[in-house]
Parts: sequence; structure tokens; C-alpha cells
Amino acid sequence: MNVLIKDGVAKITDFGLSNDLKKVVLTSKGAGNAAYIDPLRLIDPSYIRGKESDIFSVGVILWEISSGEIPYAGYDDTYVAIERFHGRRHPIFPGTPEDG
Repeated sequence: MNVLIKDGVAKITDFGLSNDLKKVVLTSKGAGNAAYIDPLRLIDPSYIRGKESDIFSVGVILWEISSGEIPYAGYDDTYVAIERFHGRRHPIFPGTPEDG
């Protein structure tokens, strides 16, 4: 829902603003969906997000594209935070390249 395509050009939009407010987690830089937030930020609210956090979020988008599924669809943000805290991630789908 955050990737827009027009004339063959893909643009990544803001994480969170297009979501239902009941599904939004407040962060130091605004709001966001827990599935796309750097796990370090979910574990430590004082953690300052940076480029690494953005790379994590883009990785989740790439997983979504590869799998055709929405990460943690149907689960609330508390569940997602607990999963991320314990280091659990979604499986890599068959056919997804491991190296770039």
C-alpha cells in the first residue's frame, strides 16, 4: 500500500500515514506500522532510527513484493513487536534470490 507505480516508475510513500490510526505505532519520527519498523526501535524506544532502519523497512517491502503477502496481516502491533524482539522473521519464499 506504500508503493505507488505510475508510468513504470515506482515510488515509496510514507510508512504509517495511509494506515488506519488504530494500527499505527508512535515513533520518534512520527507514526508507522510495526511490521515495517526497525526491530531495535520496537525494543528500545530511545533508539534513534537512521539509514539502517530505512534499509530494514525497504527489506520488508521487498519481502512483501516477493511473497505477495502483507507482513503480519491480521496481527496487532504488540504481537509484531514480540515477534521482532525474539528475532523471528518471515520465511524467504522459494525463488527469491539470496544474493544481489
